[in-house]
Amino acid sequence: MGSAFSSFMSMFRSEPKPTLTPVLRRPGLVSGPTADERYNSCYAFTEREEGGLSDRPLKEDPGGITNRGITLRFARSMGTMFDLDKDGDVDRGDILLITPDNARMAFRASFWHDIHGDDIWAGLDLTLFDFAINSGASRAIRSLQKVANLKVDGFIGPKTKEAMLKVDGRELLLVAINAERKRFMSTLANFHANPGWYPRVDRVLARSRRMLSGETSNSKA
Repeated sequence: MGSAFSSFMSMFRSEPKPTLTPVLRRPGLVSGPTADERYNSCYAFTEREEGGLSDRPLKEDPGGITNRGITLRFARSMGTMFDLDKDGDVDRGDILLITPDNARMAFRASFWHDIHGDDIWAGLDLTLFDFAINSGASRAIRSLQKVANLKVDGFIGPKTKEAMLKVDGRELLLVAINAERKRFMSTLANFHANPGWYPRVDRVLARSRRMLSGETSNSKA
């Protein structure tokens, strides 16, 4: 990444970099829409991206049968939340019963909660949320920490939060995280079986930029 990465990393040093400050800095960690409005906007975007029922071979989608973004593997990790037919286990039949409300509530209680979606700014919320749904919250946060030159531990603690608050070049941060997401994707064994991954990340970045600039509707990027 060369000089571009060096320029990005300089945002986290103490000396001022005036070329990165215009427009992108806004007071406070969150401004504009409420946390609920931001979650609804992020969820609406990702719901469109995930679509409905998908049942692909495990070598292409290790998460197993998926409905509205909820994989069988994820559903089982949530305990009894997805025992929708009340038969004492979580299996294919439960995945078939998933409703939009089931997915909306589960994603907020898990991925959104783990990335501290209520506390971060518009644009970064979608970038991390969509990343987390595909690859896990820990991977999304680790990628953020990696590009921001922070301790990489997969958790948003005080230092990570402070760095997100103080960064001047918010748009550059979005670009760097989504580039790292693509790099990670390219290392996965099922990468070539999923040609739609890169275009999705491009749409996430475009939408995140619009959210950063004040776009708050649920329209497509």
